[in-house]
Amino acid sequence: MQRDLAKDHPNPDICSDVGARVIDLYRRRIDGRSQTGEPVNLVRKTNEIERELLLAGLKAERDEIFHLARTREVDHDLARRLVREIDLLDARYRT
Repeated sequence: MQRDLAKDHPNPDICSDVGARVIDLYRRRIDGRSQTGEPVNLVRKTNEIERELLLAGLKAERDEIFHLARTREVDHDLARRLVREIDLLDARYRT
């Protein structure tokens, strides 16, 4: 699928980069499920740290959008849409 997307995309390198990230994500998921003992604990801890950092980033992003909306640097409708996207990502990482 990555090759098919790259064939029709104006910048095929983007498809390669994104494909590598998706493959890495699945490798980490598979590694985390197939290992036992200390390696699986390390994978779980790494995933938990990544999740916490992502949630902290989403909170900072949401706070900044609220600030920009309050100071009228960003339209309220745009701010609401952006916060909605952040809320969806937040819910994804909390499950």
